[in-house]
Amino acid sequence: MNIVLQTGKELAVPLYGASLIAAQMDAAIANGKGDLDHSALALLIERLAGITD
Repeated sequence: MNIVLQTGKELAVPLYGASLIAAQMDAAIANGKGDLDHSALALLIERLAGITD
């Protein structure tokens, strides 16, 4: 994601979606989900929404 965001910055192209996903991935990593793939995003959103098993 950092490569995408850096390229957007260099080309003066706002990448709002990529910025949001990068922030969510950072939050997932901070919550101990760094070993997962993009499923970590689903788990993060479930936790933020208060959805439990």
